[in-house]
Order: sequence, then C-alpha cells, then structure tokens
Amino acid sequence: MKVILRFLFGFLLLGRLFAAGPIQQGQADESFPHLGAVTEAVQEMAGERLDVLAFIVYRVFIDHAVISQDGKTVFLWLGFEDRDSAEVIAAEPMPAIGQLQGVDPTRADSWQLTIPPDPEWKTRLDALPDDLISADLKTSFLLEADAVATAEPLAIGGYKLPWGAGTAKMLEGSIGHELVYFSCINQDCWYAFDFADGTMFPLLASRGGVTWVFYDGCNNYNPDCSNYLVIKDTSTNPTTYQLYLHLAKNSIPASIRYQGAPIRQGQYIGNVDDTGYSDGHHLHFHVFTNFTSTYWGHSVDITFADVAVNGGRPRTCNEARNWPSYGGECIPGDWYISGNIGSDPPTGSISQPEAGAILNTPVMTVSGSAWDNLGITGIQVIARWNNTWHEIGSRLTSPTFSTQIDLCAAGVPTGPIDLGLRIWDLEGNMTLDIPGLRPIINNNNCSTITPPACVPDSNQVALFADANYRGTCTLVNIGEYDAPPEGFPNIGNNNIESLIVGSSVRLTMWSNAYFAGADETFESADSDLRDNRIRSNAVSSIKISERTSIPPAPTLYPVSATDQDTIILRWNGTYATSYAASLQNCPDGPACTAPPTLVQTMPAGNTDTWLIDGPLPTGTYRWSVTGINNNGTGLGASAIFNITAGNPPSGTVLSAPYDDDLENGSEPWTTTGLWHWQEVDRDGAANHAMVFNNGTDYNTGGFPSGDLTSAPIYIPFDSPYELRFHFFAGTESGWQYWDRMEVQIANLSTNGKYETVWQVTDHLQGSWLASLPVDLSAYADQVIRIRFHFNALDDINNSGFGWVVDDISIQPSSPPPACAEPHPNDSRQTATPISLGQTVNASICPSGDMDYYAVQGAAGQHLSIRVLAGSLGSSLSPAITLWDAGGNFLASVDAPDEFGDSLLSYQLPQGGSYYIRVKAVDHPSAGGLDYGYRLSTMSGTIPPTVQILFPYNRYIPIDGFTARAAGFASAPCTVEAVAFYFHNTDWADSQWVLVNLDTDPSDGYSAYLDPALLGSLSGGALYVEARDSGGIRTGTLRMYLEADTIPPQVQVEALPTPSRTTVLQLHWSGSDAQTGLHHYEVEYQVNAGPWQPLSHDISPTQTSLWYLADFNQAVNFRVRAVDNAGNASADQITGTMIEATCVPDDYENADDLPTGATLLEPNDRQEHNACHLDDVDWYLFQAIQGDHLLIGAIQKAGGAAMRMEIYDSDLTMLISTEATGFDRSAFLRWTVPADGLYYLKLNPVHPGIAGTDADYRVWQGQAQEFYLPVIAR
Repeated sequence: MKVILRFLFGFLLLGRLFAAGPIQQGQADESFPHLGAVTEAVQEMAGERLDVLAFIVYRVFIDHAVISQDGKTVFLWLGFEDRDSAEVIAAEPMPAIGQLQGVDPTRADSWQLTIPPDPEWKTRLDALPDDLISADLKTSFLLEADAVATAEPLAIGGYKLPWGAGTAKMLEGSIGHELVYFSCINQDCWYAFDFADGTMFPLLASRGGVTWVFYDGCNNYNPDCSNYLVIKDTSTNPTTYQLYLHLAKNSIPASIRYQGAPIRQGQYIGNVDDTGYSDGHHLHFHVFTNFTSTYWGHSVDITFADVAVNGGRPRTCNEARNWPSYGGECIPGDWYISGNIGSDPPTGSISQPEAGAILNTPVMTVSGSAWDNLGITGIQVIARWNNTWHEIGSRLTSPTFSTQIDLCAAGVPTGPIDLGLRIWDLEGNMTLDIPGLRPIINNNNCSTITPPACVPDSNQVALFADANYRGTCTLVNIGEYDAPPEGFPNIGNNNIESLIVGSSVRLTMWSNAYFAGADETFESADSDLRDNRIRSNAVSSIKISERTSIPPAPTLYPVSATDQDTIILRWNGTYATSYAASLQNCPDGPACTAPPTLVQTMPAGNTDTWLIDGPLPTGTYRWSVTGINNNGTGLGASAIFNITAGNPPSGTVLSAPYDDDLENGSEPWTTTGLWHWQEVDRDGAANHAMVFNNGTDYNTGGFPSGDLTSAPIYIPFDSPYELRFHFFAGTESGWQYWDRMEVQIANLSTNGKYETVWQVTDHLQGSWLASLPVDLSAYADQVIRIRFHFNALDDINNSGFGWVVDDISIQPSSPPPACAEPHPNDSRQTATPISLGQTVNASICPSGDMDYYAVQGAAGQHLSIRVLAGSLGSSLSPAITLWDAGGNFLASVDAPDEFGDSLLSYQLPQGGSYYIRVKAVDHPSAGGLDYGYRLSTMSGTIPPTVQILFPYNRYIPIDGFTARAAGFASAPCTVEAVAFYFHNTDWADSQWVLVNLDTDPSDGYSAYLDPALLGSLSGGALYVEARDSGGIRTGTLRMYLEADTIPPQVQVEALPTPSRTTVLQLHWSGSDAQTGLHHYEVEYQVNAGPWQPLSHDISPTQTSLWYLADFNQAVNFRVRAVDNAGNASADQITGTMIEATCVPDDYENADDLPTGATLLEPNDRQEHNACHLDDVDWYLFQAIQGDHLLIGAIQKAGGAAMRMEIYDSDLTMLISTEATGFDRSAFLRWTVPADGLYYLKLNPVHPGIAGTDADYRVWQGQAQEFYLPVIAR
C-alpha cells in the first residue's frame, strides 16, 4: 500500500505540525509510529546545517516519505516554504535518507539524516532498497558529480519565458537545484529553471521546434509518475531539446500529440501540475543536447530574450546574493514577466461607454466583446487612475458582455479615468495592449452612501479588496480556507483591505497560508485594516467559525533576558478579539509556589505582544495571558522566566555637547543583534552609519532584535540639552503595531533603568529623516546612556533594509521657535474644536508638529477635509488622517496632489465626534515657519459646474492656444480652482499633464497650451476641472483635438453703383465651424491705386464698417476673415463710383446763413440734404416760454449724421447736440426759456458728408410723455 506524507513545520520555532497526512511504506501497511521523532530530527538538522542555504532562507517540511518494511530506513522528500508568505517553493524537493542508529526510535537523536552535500550520500543512496526509490530516480542521483566535463558551447539564445506574455510567474530556483535544495547534484540541472504561481498554469513553447517525446497519462499529484514534453529544435547547432516537466494529465493538445508535430514559439503546449519528483505545481524547464532514450538530459546554457538580468539568465534574489559569479542580478520578488506573445493572442473591444464619455451617475454600463482562436477564459474591466491600473467589477467569461459597475463601490475617484480590458485565452495569454482603451470622465463625487456590493448573512463573512467595503468582494461561508484562491477567489492572495462579519460567526485571518504567521480575530466589521495587527493586503488564509466557544489558551513564547534588556512578551493565540496579561514576581524562585507579587498588568487590547515597562530586576517572574471574545474570557496560559544579571556596556564617560557623524567607526557605541557599522547611500552620497540588518535585510528566521548603546554621557547643568539624530526606516510599516524602533535612556546616576523616551512611528518609510528633539533637561548634572532599540516582534515581513541611524548629536536645546502654538493640539485629547464650514489657518511648526481637530458630523454626511499648502506657496506636503470618536482609524491621505494640497472625503457612518490630524508627509523632519496650511471642512454635496469656452469644439490652432473656461459653485461653496490638463495621443503609456491651476477668477480661467512643452497637440485631449471649496470636483473635456487647417468663409454685400453720397456703409458676414472667427481685415482702394488697410483687427462680432469718400472717386473694398487657428479666408471685393455733382434739396437757396433761414413750423417735417461739402442749413421757429420741445434731425440711408445747435434771436447759442455715428440721428429735448423767435443750425458732423442722398428729415414739436406700467415676473 502506497500513500503520501505531506506536512509542514517551522524549524527553530515550535516544531508545530501544521498539516499532516499518511506515510508511504514499501511493504507494510501499518502507519509509521515514529513520525514525530523523524520530524524533530529534520528540524534539528535544519537548525544546525548553516552550510545549506535552503535551511537558512526557507522553512523546511517533509513533502513525501517512504519507509522500509523494518521501519529503520526512511527516504524523504524535503520541501521548502517562504518565511514571509508561507508559500511552498514549488520545485524539485531535496532528497534525504533517515536511518535508525540508536535503540530508541522515538528519540530524534536516534535517527541519522543524510543529504546530498554529505560525503556518504552516494554510499547510503546506493544501499537503499528498490522499494524505497525508483530505479530512474536513484540513477539520476548516483551519476558522478565529477563526470568527464565537456566544453560548454556558447549560450543558446532566442528563448522566451514559457507562459503568456504580460503575466508573471515566480522563479523558485535555477542554480538552486545544485546549490540550495540539492535536487540535482550532477550538474544536470545547472541551467535548469523552476517556475510556479501556485496554479496549474498553461504553458507556451519557449522556442519553436517539433514534438519529440511526450507523456501525460500520469494522474495529477502522482509522485511516482511524471508527465513531460520534449520539443526538438534543429535550428540550433547542435540540435537542442526543450524539456517541460511535471505537466498535468491529458493537457498536451491533440494537435501536437505525435512525433514531428510542428510547434511555434508561443504555441499552447499543455498545463503545469505536480506530477513526479515535485513539490507543488511548477514547471521544470531546461534545454539539453545529449538526447538518449528518455526525456532527461544534461542541461546547457540558454538565455531568455524577455529576461533583462544576467544577460537573459533568471536568478532568484537569494541565488544572486549568495553566488553573484553565476549571475548577481535578479528581479525583486523573483516574479518574472513573460514577453512570449502567444501565436494567437486574444483581443477585444468596448462599445460602451464611448471615448470621452462624461459620467454623472455612479453606475457605468460597460459593453463589448472579446475573441480568440481557441476561446476566452476571462475578461476583466480595468480602469487607470494615479497612473495605476485597477480591476473594477467582476471577472467576465462570456465573449460578448455587458456589465454594470458601480464606480463609487469600486472606489474610482472623480476625474479623468482610462478604461480598458484585460483578456485571457485558453493558452494563458493575456492581452499585451489594452483593448478598448479610452478616456472617460467620472464626475461622481460619491456623496451618498453606497451599500456594499457584498452583504453577508449571519453565517457569512464579506471580504473586500478596498477599504470602506469597496472594490472587488466575495462572500465566504463557515469553513477553513488554507490558501487562496480557495475561499476568496475573486480577491486573491494579500488583497483584503476591509471586511464585514456576520452576527453569528467569528473570523480569524492569518498572514501566511496554512494558518501560519500573524493572526487576528474579528467579530465585527472593520472598514480599513491598515492599522490592524494583520494589516491590509496581508491575508493568505482564514477560518470562519460559529461564535460558540471561548478562546483556547494561547501559546507563550519563551523569554530569555537580563536586567539590561528591553522585554517584549509574545504569545500566539486564536479566536480572541483581545488579550489581557499580568506579570508577577516569584519570591521563592522558579518553583513560584509562594504567593507572587503583582508587578504589572496589561489592560485588554487587540495585541499579541506586551512591552514591559522598563528592564526588570534580576529574579523569577510568572506571566499570564488570557484571550477574550464575545463568549467571554478564555483559558489562560502562564509561564515562568528568569531575569539574570547583565553586563552593562563598558566605556569612558563622555560629556555633552557631543556629536558623532559615525564616519570614523562605531566607537564608542556597543551593539547587540544585527546592529553594525556600514557604508550606506544617503541621498545619493556614500555615508557611514549604524545599521540594523544583515547587510541587505533583517530576515534572520527568528525574531530579530538588538540594541545600539552609547558610552556613558554626562549631561551638564549649565543649560538644557536635547538629543537629535537622522534615521532611515526600511521596516515593516510606520504604524505602531509592528517593528518597534525606540529611543531609550538609562539614568546611570539613579537606577540605571532604561526608559523609552520616543517610539518612532508615523514616519515616512524609505527616506532619510531628522528625528524629533528628545528633551534631556531632566538628566541635567547626571550620567546617562542612550540606546536605540529595534525589535521586529515576529519573523514575518522582515525583508526591508532595516533601521539606520546617523549624525547623533547632544547639544544645548534650541530656543523655542517663534511658531510655537499657544495651545498645543498635538493629540486627540487636545484637539482644537472646529465646525463644518470653518476655515483654519495654521502651520506645522516646529518640525515634528502634528495638529489635531475635532469636528461634529451626522450619519450619512459627506465630510470633505481640504488642506491647502503647496498651492499657497507653503513648503508643507500635507497628510490627513481621520478617526472616529473611539479612536478607530477611518481614512487617510498620505500624499498631496499635484498642486501640493490634500483632500480627504469620507461618508460619515454615524453621528458624533470625529478627529482630523494634519501632519507633514515627511514627518518628523518637516516643519517651520514656512510650513503653513489652510484647513477647511465642508459638507457640500452639489458639484460645481465647468464650461470650456475655448476651444469651441475639438479644432485648435496648430501652434498653441489659450484655453478658456468658466466655473461656478453652489453656496456655501466657492470655486477654489480650475485645472487644465492635456493628454497626448499615447493613451497606453502617457499620463494627463497639468498645464495650469488657475485660482484667480478676475480675468477668467485660462491656460496656454504650448506645443514646445507638451509636444504635438493634434490628436490629444483637453480636460478642464472645477474644484470647489468643499473638495467636490466636476470636469469636462475636448477629445481628439485636431489642428484647424480649414479657412473661414466670408461674404460681402454689393455696394450701390453709382453712390449718391460720400458716406459708404460696407456690410459682410463670416463663419468658421472649427476654431471660430478671430477677427476681420478690411482694406480699401481709391481710383485703382494701392490697397491700404482700413482696419486689420475687427471683432468677429462686427459685420459692418463706415467709410467717407469724396465726389467723383472710384472706391473698392476687400474683406477677409481670420479664424482662431490663423487661417485666412479668400478676399471678397466690392466697390462703387461716387457721383461727381450733387442735386440740392428744394430749400437750398440762401439757408447757409441765418438771414436765409427756412421757417420751421411746429410738427412740420422737411426733407433736406447735405449737398455739398461742409454744407450748413439754418432754420427759424417761434416758441412759447415753458414749452417742452423735441427737435430731431433724422438721417435716412445716406449717412447724414448731423450736428444740431439752437440760438436765440441775438444768435447766442443756447444748447447743442450731435449724432454719435453715421447711422445715427440727432435729437434734442429742450424747454423754451422765453417767448420769441429762435434759430436752429444743422450741419454734418464731418464736413466730408455730402451728396444727393446724404439726406435727412428735420422736425420740431411738443414733447409728449407716456407712462407705462411695470410688470414684474
């Protein structure tokens, strides 16, 4: 009977059995009774064999075991898992032989283990009976490692990674076959590669050729039978053979299931599995030239054209770091993206929404289709914002699709969004381009509460990919789910940010697969896991159970410490939402039977660590931990530990002031743990500093911690002193729950007890920062030690660079800054109360300052928190955080926008108090007098409006133009700014570029689009967005901008010929359907002379012009229109001939003088003309005192614009007026001062106005007043 043993344990930890299965035996069918002893023996070997890199880098587990009939020999397959993620390293396992040497098989030290690096390996392997190992496998291990070497040919190129382009697989090992996990020891696998992603992924041919040998009849997971495909390639010299090993059953396509079947590079050839000598789904790939009768051969050097490191040779980062001579470069994370475009990749299109669509409602319908020669396995709608593509909506499978996506639920921000598709085919190809790629505008500010897309019933849990119950989600029932995609397939590994727990269940989540790593239990919803112990995007396995039990007793980690150490107590428990702990002193020593003395207690909290207050005196202590959940207090656990006397670091007493730039070595600092002196890159310059890491990270396999301790330092009493330093943190997170970075001080003049004076939190990861000043005034005239304490708390996520400290300084305290706040608001307890709609001007000052504000809100209210800084010229890069009344983290904005400002919008879940924190992104370094900001809170929900005034449509001037817009907001909000963006034609790889942020409405909102800076404008897009003071935004755009090359149109009305007046009025009309008219240009010509400008800058709204000619002149005009792109129309010409002489009116005798004045009776209407140049007409009329007269000189069609003057009988002028234009008449309203005769003088406003048709009508009479009703609406 043959069965398989698969189980996991973590060496150097607890030796816990995470999963177990049956054991394969050669002949007997009873179970192996000594499994625990062999397990412990493997654990001890892994901890001791520091010559085997695999044991240092990975956790080891027994994947498969075959036991001899007498139970004294066991052949083992040792597998490995990643320490951080607990993902199995899918590769060929390491073989091992266990032999019973002692008399007691239940003891680990009775079992002797042998692995390939051992000198006796081949001897013991050769002695194994055939029922423990197959003949083929034994032969491969027995081949001489020092066989006759042949000269390796030059590397053969042209290969591509054997899976679909654009997708990534993890390289589990290359030279690791021979150097790390010893699955090959004869250099057969020196140029082999193991690739995996945890699935049975489809394979594409790495290079073309023909089918040579194949087999895929083995059942999946069968350890005794391997499926494979060998492709022969005669295009190389010599002929090569590509081996694809560990394939899935019956996955090789029928079209290539015969010898000689042609195969193209990128053609689908089968699927990956775990058949044969394998540990997890993975592909073993290598190329050989020495084909015999089997599928195996000695690997040769090849290069992949789509691998950018080591000349095309993939290496894991562990391999590159430890054996750089074989290739010292790697891809971070070991995920390699293929460029192997399938022979028939999928594609698709989007039919709805159209490009440039403006979406004003949150539900977007996306319709389209996808196609492929073999079939489509998945379609995903994707959207890009912040230059990152996000999956939105559910995965689709129908080639023709239409789906509705809630933009608010998906977390899509307001503004321009790029929309597209990802499509997968049966071969595993993913589209390399973005089918259906198009820009859209999302004008939804999500100001109403959107119900979560997944709502659990009482026995379910809803998991969400985004915070605040947004994004992709899934409902999970009661059960145990040890690894994705099981349980949460729609979300995937390390992708949970929020959750809702049903009322009858309890959720426990682990950071690693198989219920390992950090864990946390939930009995209620959590809108954002960023501040939790489990963290967001860090969950790999979960258990959902009924709420029927109290927490079991936690497992307490051993404590070993001295009276000099910082003590952090750790435990591991499940199904508890909080823990309470206590610490007691045992006066009678380790027996601890006498009544103990309570030392400290830890109130119940959601934690699995407890920082003891200060180092403990020597003695024996008992600590206890109890878990708590909604069912009550669980079973407690207790443990005893001893505090021994430590040896304080020695050193000569130094005196402040003290400065150490650490460029001359580590003296006088003493170190424990991983602290060491090292050269580091500090903002591009080589620098020395004290570093906590092993050279690259702090992943030791355990719980790394250590201290950097100063020599004794005397603090003078002459003035207050402070400690400052610079630091770099490449650690797990800036939150307080994980890697602890603490500054501690021991007062050697008193008790010498170290106390934490500052825990480094809320800092910017991955940047050099200046510390807060640590006040040392309490230590005046005393001797202290300074200690930098680092503790990772766990063995998870320790792959960062670590903690770096430099430029340590103790100097007299700086004088209080001028910006010191009269009432500090540096905590929630001291928060400044503000009201909605209030604006606060403040500053982050001094450096390290943080400001807290308290605001009241109502359930469902849309709270917008706006912090202006960069747009005001401030040096501050603001970050905003929001908490509820209970101190629960709700949301944060950790980086400013492109204007240097920050906006946080949040829908308040309930009424009550909320706390706002404003700090610098680069806290604690930043702060000062020039770090001012303006905070405003709004609750507006009506979005502003914005209109593009120019360009009128998509047509633009080719050489650049000024875009103009109008923006409006609804009270109480105001338009804060109008932003102009441009996007070129490269929608796949380029971004929107901010052209101008216009905050001054006085001259309208505008931006100049300069092709010299932006490149060609043709084909691009203009997006204009209005932002109001409540943080709500609305945008509009012009798509597919096109250079206007079409000239405008213009038409000119013909002038009458001949003209019987010297006053000519020219009429025209024009139009431009693209960029619009910019101006008109009019020129004139007299008697066939040269053309002369009449006006070259006539407004596009003006369509007529007056011209004053002379008798007997031939006058021509030409008119052209110019559009906003600079295009000019063809000239349009018209002209006329002015009469040579004039025919005078009937009154033209002696009326040029008062003595010949024409009598003008009341209400008499007389027709006159200005016949000759500088013509004057006099009139005489009788008037009575007090009469209200209205006198008019009404010009007709000839441009007779007249000046009017009234004289008394003594020819003294009393009043005058004149027409304001050639087309205007003159009117005068006049009250008669006395009875008598009066003269009226009329003459043209210009002496050149003349001609037969330069006529007018004169009239005088009583003025009549009419009163009309006013009608209001």
